[in-house]
Amino acid sequence: MIEFVQVSTISAHCEEVWDRAVTPDGINYELFPFMRMTVPKVLQGKSIHEVAIGTSIGRSWFLLFGFLPFDYDDITVAELQHGHRFREKSSMFSIEDWEHERTVTANGDNCDVCDRVRFVLRHRSFMMPLFGNCTAIMLRALFAHRHRRLAKWFNNQKVQRPRQ
Repeated sequence: MIEFVQVSTISAHCEEVWDRAVTPDGINYELFPFMRMTVPKVLQGKSIHEVAIGTSIGRSWFLLFGFLPFDYDDITVAELQHGHRFREKSSMFSIEDWEHERTVTANGDNCDVCDRVRFVLRHRSFMMPLFGNCTAIMLRALFAHRHRRLAKWFNNQKVQRPRQ
């Protein structure tokens, strides 16, 4: 099993960050421009709070640069603490076991966002040490990018808010 953690402090209140980070629009904003995910029908127009815990919500396709399918994710929300934490356990074409946990925790007027990712590659040819290390490096870079994009969203929102 390969594991890594990405932690960032975001200049926004936890409720705002959570509400943004658990929607399909928020997730795809974080992934842009490298990729986007399709939304299973069960989740269209909804947030994570509206899905059944422990039950597959369907297949989401990963689209490289927004249009080229390269993998899928059979998404299951395994645990949910409203406004604070979720843990997704899934399988993909390339990854046999995928676990992504996100927590959003108050830190004064800011909040800390922590993503913990654990995975096991599916195919024997993918289990070569070099391939596993390369996959881990790419995923770490993707989650660092997601955190930068999330921070950028809230910085832009502050700039665009009308003055009182």
